Amino acid sequence: LSDYAVVATDGTDNNGLLIGSFNNVPILFGTNNAERMRIDSSGRLLIGGTSATFGVLGVESSGNCNVDFFSNSGSSTAAKTELFFSGGISGNSHVSLASIVAEQASGDEGTRKGQLRFLTANSSGPSTAMTIAANGNVGIGTTSPGVLLDLETAGNTLDGSYYSTMTINNTGSSTYSGVRFDRSGAARWRVGLMPDDTFQIAKLYNTVDDGAFVINSNGNVGIGETGPDKKLHI
Repeated sequence: LSDYAVVATDGTDNNGLLIGSFNNVPILFGTNNAERMRIDSSGRLLIGGTSATFGVLGVESSGNCNVDFFSNSGSSTAAKTELFFSGGISGNSHVSLASIVAEQASGDEGTRKGQLRFLTANSSGPSTAMTIAANGNVGIGTTSPGVLLDLETAGNTLDGSYYSTMTINNTGSSTYSGVRFDRSGAARWRVGLMPDDTFQIAKLYNTVDDGAFVINSNGNVGIGETGPDKKLHI
């Protein structure tokens, strides 16, 4: 630090160094005769701006606003950067609640390939809840998704009174709810519920057919018939 102007303390009084204000005014930091950062009178850290609407940290830019987290681990070890979210709970001063990890995937050290992991915490500590792999695949319940969306569970998942790996819930009344399958941006088929809660497989191209295959509340099956009145109505 010999080439820099230094504000320091030798620590002989064991109290450290205080930089601050005793009045309702901010502390400013600047370079090249311009303000770059400030701590306002409320204790918020503001970088590139002079005010913030939310939180204790505000970052502002006149153009694209970028924040760079850089981990320089070398090429032999996968680089990892982690953003932690924590809080004080039940008398504990610092408890990890969740985090987001950006890292090079195992085996891709020294490359530009990176993945994101989203971790949440329970009584056993933090664990990965969702992964976005380097190839864009998303995994929920798995850190190695093999397809575009990979959902995995170790056993039965209870959703209310029923077992379900994934639940699609339309809260509106008299509405369709389901999953649609398209080809090159054009609708082809839908699997789901009709407004009267009849289960359907609907054909959505050429001539639309809501009754390609249905099962109503009585358990009657219809093929080409939206209102089957027999166990099998064709």
